[in-house]
This record gives sequence, structure tokens and C-alpha cells, in this order.
Amino acid sequence: MNTIVRGVNLELSNAIDMYVREKFKNINKYFDHLDELEIVLSNTGKRNFQVEALAKVKGHNYILKTENEDMYKAIDNAKLKMKELLIKEKNKIIDKKRKHIA
Repeated sequence: MNTIVRGVNLELSNAIDMYVREKFKNINKYFDHLDELEIVLSNTGKRNFQVEALAKVKGHNYILKTENEDMYKAIDNAKLKMKELLIKEKNKIIDKKRKHIA
């Protein structure tokens, strides 16, 4: 899995980059065949930080956004939301296959 971390209107420090990569390194265990994960960190002003995560999986793109006053909390929330989204999508695929077999 290829992980890309970018900053928009924000200087991306090495510590933040390593934190994001550490948080998202095991995300592919929730959904097989995860090709690419792109995390975009931005400062929206007024002391708010936004994290946008884009997961590319065989022709499908899963996108989510989170906002928080603390950058690290925004990253943690994005990881939890991405985990829930990927589990939900994987269960949809499994259920579709089960219905087709039955």
C-alpha cells in the first residue's frame, strides 16, 4: 500500500508525517487490496485543522473529511472514520456475494 501525506496551507513537520503514517499503517487489514491512501492535512483558519483521507481500492475511491481544533485529534478521528468506512464497505461486498450464492 502506497501512503501519501500532504499539507495544504500548513508546513508538514516530520513528527506529524510520522504520526500519520504510524496511525494509518495497519488500515489495510480492514479492507484487502488497498492500493493507495492519501492523507491531506490543512489549516482552515480560525485554529481549525482539517484532515481529508482518500483510499483507492480497485476502481473505488472512499473519501472522508474531519475537522478539529487539535491536529492530532483530527488525525485520530480520521483514522477511526476510515476504519468504520472500510469495514462497512467490506461487509457490503461480503453480503452481496452471500446473497448471490443463496
